[in-house]
Amino acid sequence: MKMMILEDETSQIETIKRVLLNKFPCSEIDCANNPYYLFSTAPIFRPEVLILDYNFSHYKITEEKQVMRRLFNFQGLILIYSIHSTKEIIDDIRGRYGMVPANFRVVSKREPVKLIKEIIDYDNKRKEGFCVAMASSIK
Repeated sequence: MKMMILEDETSQIETIKRVLLNKFPCSEIDCANNPYYLFSTAPIFRPEVLILDYNFSHYKITEEKQVMRRLFNFQGLILIYSIHSTKEIIDDIRGRYGMVPANFRVVSKREPVKLIKEIIDYDNKRKEGFCVAMASSIK
């Protein structure tokens, strides 16, 4: 599985990466400290899971909208990992953009176990879908 971490705190990037590699040792993980990595590297790397901090406070609002537009078109799992309450973030996304896409999950940095659980759930569903598609194509 390919994962990408977008976080503006280097210590958080290293912590998340270490935890993920411990649980998913065969995964590929790419990291960056700015959201523009979505435009330069994500199309080439093609991650299945994006983990990102919701607050990139030093970026302008117009640039934030470009990033969110890209996220809304992403086909994999998006985990918004933030110190803010999950309800606050969901309400903010709904208020700014009118909806929260089905592939978005909001996880508190206070509960890192939930981050792993969301990825495991996604991976299981992905594998089940793959198995069903393979079984139907064999018949």
